[in-house]
Amino acid sequence: VRVRNCEIKGWGRNAAPGYDELGKPVENGKRVNFDAAIRIKSGAKETVIERCYIHQPAGRSNSWYYSHPAGNEAIVLHKPDHSTVIRYNSFVGSDLHRLNDAIESEGNFDSDGGANRDADIYGNFLAFCNDDCVELDGGQRNVRCFDNRFESALVGVSVQGCMAGPSFVFDNFMSGMCDEFGSSGQTIKTGGGPHGPEARTFVSGNLMWGRGSGFTQMNTLESHLFNNVFCARQKISAEAKEGSEAYDNIFGVKIKEDELPSAFPISPCPFILSEARRTNLSDRYVLTLSAMPEMKRDVEFKVCKDDDLKWFEVNPSSGVLQPGETVELVLTLDRNLMKDRRHYRGVFIVRSDEGYSRPFTFYNETNFVPPFKAEKQGTTAVYIDPFTPESGSPEIIPDALSDGGRAVLIPGAQARALVYGFTVPKAGRYYFLVRSHSATDAKLDVDFDSQGAKMSIQRHWRDYTSWSVLAPGWKFNARIVYFDLVPGRKYTLAIKQNEKNKCEYPICGIVVTNNPGDFEPR
Repeated sequence: VRVRNCEIKGWGRNAAPGYDELGKPVENGKRVNFDAAIRIKSGAKETVIERCYIHQPAGRSNSWYYSHPAGNEAIVLHKPDHSTVIRYNSFVGSDLHRLNDAIESEGNFDSDGGANRDADIYGNFLAFCNDDCVELDGGQRNVRCFDNRFESALVGVSVQGCMAGPSFVFDNFMSGMCDEFGSSGQTIKTGGGPHGPEARTFVSGNLMWGRGSGFTQMNTLESHLFNNVFCARQKISAEAKEGSEAYDNIFGVKIKEDELPSAFPISPCPFILSEARRTNLSDRYVLTLSAMPEMKRDVEFKVCKDDDLKWFEVNPSSGVLQPGETVELVLTLDRNLMKDRRHYRGVFIVRSDEGYSRPFTFYNETNFVPPFKAEKQGTTAVYIDPFTPESGSPEIIPDALSDGGRAVLIPGAQARALVYGFTVPKAGRYYFLVRSHSATDAKLDVDFDSQGAKMSIQRHWRDYTSWSVLAPGWKFNARIVYFDLVPGRKYTLAIKQNEKNKCEYPICGIVVTNNPGDFEPR
């Protein structure tokens, strides 16, 4: 089977987050997951997916901000027999329609799971996922992942659940790991589940730039790391299994954004863009599209982007590139359409008539601050004043980023909790959120109605104030939780820091609402 030079968009169910279903996408009361544009099933042999552009799913995947992501994928690998090839494609989401994984595995911890065996994934551009760009999870017997560009996802490549091996991850460019709410994980993920007793993975020649934690060695996975470039704080960490090795890796490298390689992903594309990515563009920005030296004929090109990216345009949007020629592409931002969130992450690809493509990504931050009263029509929201608890003495500090210029510091683990009372106007399922800003997540002891519930704050941006949901668990083990409340009854909420918390945490608002989606920290 060959799937070649296709554009696929609008696939899957038109699902929206269901907050009583852990924030996962729901349609007609049922959770939505594994909505694939292309599914390669058990028994498939020698399937090739090449030069395709898969983007703009109908639904919306959730992020770890609520629970484990679910939703839509460009490709699902459901235990094909052997010799699967996925090459020279662009699988792209957007912040309003993120992919769950771009390439997802089924049977993550089965010996024949995922791509199973003898598979190649190379020369692809995969971006804007709430979980992994690529899951190799499963058998990983001679499964190779190379010459790709991965960007703006929680994880670049996952090799967890390596049940047989060996797998090979080499010569990839991974930049700016970041889900839709700004969280990042391991750039190359190893943790979260078992590995086979003979599992081995080889990781070499990768460039890891920007956010992300790098690679975590595990005592259950034999790992061989060499000739990788770890930029900024990315590193190799944790305990290695006997037989593992790491040598000739470079750490703490500083590479300017305009020095990043624009030739990734590696492919036979007949042209190249002058840049790979850019932060905080001017309203009018010029890139050049240049013919590669080996280009011998005129090539038709087209600029492609998602329909929901209306806040920028690229001109010309199509044309013909001649050998030896250079064409200017003018990217224009419409600031009038950039007023409803803080972070605007854009991407377009320039695609040839044969389906080869070059991507450009850009990241603009506005001065938008999510409003204090954010609920929309039909939402119930009860705002609790953190400065006036019923018991406990709040420490109030000046705080320029907080609403009103001041905030309450959550008391330490050994101190008396701040206790707040409230009622709700009507029966329903309610969620708790706090308003703050912080460089780190905070682990709090939040006791609702003396039930002993422990909840942590999921995510805040450090440089502006936003709302964040409270959830049991911690970071990637957290799950959003609701409480069924009734009118006419007084409830209490007690808050203090957990003994494991290591940061001062200022808050300037508490809200109890039946729709946390109105308060997402965009």
